[in-house]
Amino acid sequence: MAAFLATFTRKYLALLVTFTRTVAEENSEFLSIIGDASLHSEASLKIIIYSLGPSCHFPRCITFGSISFDQGDYVMRFLVRSTIAGLACAALLGSSAQASIIYGGAAPAMATDQSFTLNFNSGVSTSELSFILDGYGSLDGKNAYEDDFSVKLNDKQVFLGTFNLGGGSNSGSQANVYSNPFSASLSNPANNGTGIGWNGGKETFTFAGLPLNVGLNTLTFAYLSLTDDHAGFQGLGDEGWGVEKVEASATPLPPTWTMMLIGLGGFGWLTKRLRRKETAFVVA
Repeated sequence: MAAFLATFTRKYLALLVTFTRTVAEENSEFLSIIGDASLHSEASLKIIIYSLGPSCHFPRCITFGSISFDQGDYVMRFLVRSTIAGLACAALLGSSAQASIIYGGAAPAMATDQSFTLNFNSGVSTSELSFILDGYGSLDGKNAYEDDFSVKLNDKQVFLGTFNLGGGSNSGSQANVYSNPFSASLSNPANNGTGIGWNGGKETFTFAGLPLNVGLNTLTFAYLSLTDDHAGFQGLGDEGWGVEKVEASATPLPPTWTMMLIGLGGFGWLTKRLRRKETAFVVA
């Protein structure tokens, strides 16, 4: 974000310098005082000041010493309004969020003693995350054959639970969540219920906001068949799992929302000014 704004500001100032040079070249007196060479740098903008010189014909002028120029009002209005428009664009563009597909899938069926790892880069420090968990065969929920599903982000567990995706559940619930610190929302489009279907199923996950590293991130999905007081590992001949449609999208942070409001406010101000001018023109 900082790099984007720095690049935008540098190019935008260069545009304003070009405009100032054009105005100056139309006035030989103006040009003789500040010199053509100085107008090729951003520093030349610093010599433009507000003044109420007695020889000026407008409320705002460009003045150097005792000399004033009647182009001042036009130049200053252009600079102020175009700067507001430019900053509004920068705020809105810089704060926009885009969804990115980390992994399309679907992943090949894996046994319940396997894990699946994805590495991805992020330019933001928080993100929405969504994916689909695929169950094959008789993937078990909470019963004597229980299989537990976990998600880790950068080696920190963000979810742990078990789902009936074909193998049944004795808990009275299709989904049993053991750890969900970031309040992921879940849905079961296959409507597996609690019965044994032997036909697999799907579970969708949506995390509203996960903390990311700005840079490289590691996302690890894993299944584990419980052994203590349970049947243990059963293998792909009985059950399997995979993931698909793993997507992340930036969530605007409070400072970003502020930038968006500033940008919208800037466009609103400019629109109001333009409408006033149009009304005045029609009346005239």
